[in-house]
Amino acid sequence: MSNNFYKNWKAAVINERYSLKDTIKNLNKTALQVCFVTKKKIFIGTISDGDIRRALLKGFNLNDKIDKIINRKPKFILKKNLNNKNLLKKLKKNFSSHLIPILSHKGEMVDILIDQKNYFDFSKVHCEIAVVTGGKGKRLMPLTKKIPKALVKVSGKPILENIILKGKKEGIKNFNLITNHFHNKIKKYFQDGKKFQVEIKYFKEKVPLGTAGGLSLLKSKNNKTKLLIVTNCDILTNLNYSDLIEFHNKNKNKVTVASRFFKMDNPYGVMKLNKYNKVFKIEEKPSENHLISAGVYVMDFSVLNYLKKNRKIDMTDFLNTLLKKKIKIGTCLIHENWLDIGSKSDLKKINNFL
Repeated sequence: MSNNFYKNWKAAVINERYSLKDTIKNLNKTALQVCFVTKKKIFIGTISDGDIRRALLKGFNLNDKIDKIINRKPKFILKKNLNNKNLLKKLKKNFSSHLIPILSHKGEMVDILIDQKNYFDFSKVHCEIAVVTGGKGKRLMPLTKKIPKALVKVSGKPILENIILKGKKEGIKNFNLITNHFHNKIKKYFQDGKKFQVEIKYFKEKVPLGTAGGLSLLKSKNNKTKLLIVTNCDILTNLNYSDLIEFHNKNKNKVTVASRFFKMDNPYGVMKLNKYNKVFKIEEKPSENHLISAGVYVMDFSVLNYLKKNRKIDMTDFLNTLLKKKIKIGTCLIHENWLDIGSKSDLKKINNFL
């Protein structure tokens, strides 16, 4: 990464009164992976994308201020100590970020020290994408009467093409399509991937294997893949895969499930009973937020060894199997746009973020 990339570090300096939403916009704009927080020009801490996702899991919302989630004990170096080689060596060894704030004697940020070994470089990650495309798309009938769900068009392109182009844009070149229903039509359209400047391989299920069973067909692959992004073919999101993988690596997970909150409205008045079974409160049509799987996962390729080849299993059952075996599974909350294209009405929502 060239030093020119870091010249705009001042754009990453924000005020403690920023909201989570504004901070996300700043992180996306600068691509520096961290924001530097100040109060009356004095450096008071840092905040990262991971800090924001953890806050949202705890119940914060995008309009909340960042003051309660700032890392207020960040490492830094005073400008007068830049020539102290022993101090610099110790600082870099214990610093988890690739950018170290340089402060004046007044505590104002005057520059940054670059430690590129801590910079998350997605281009160096051995990662491939697996797309589960075998479903029949019954909820999208009659659109799926003669074509698979993966070829239903959104914004002029098949859903699956949008997924492939997104991955390609982020630097991923290898795609694995797990097929069953209308396999030949999918293969005829995408072929080997050359027209999209990627490489596509096909793994056809002999019988439907569920949302995870088809991944067992990938175990025969002989390559250097370390990580596998798994996504359903009906999921569209502008979540950056690099953010998901960085979260996965930093938390030392074996599997990371992208998640989001889903609001469920109860159409009835709900009665609350005390220990004597007497009503003490009635809530009119309450709403509940549930944390749900967003249908996008990052997996260490090695976890596929826990799948039995050609055995039908859904992703929820597979993840529960891994949990029983004490495999570390984490979740990364999505604050980005996300859509599960399960019905024709969902197709009308797509213009919100494509």
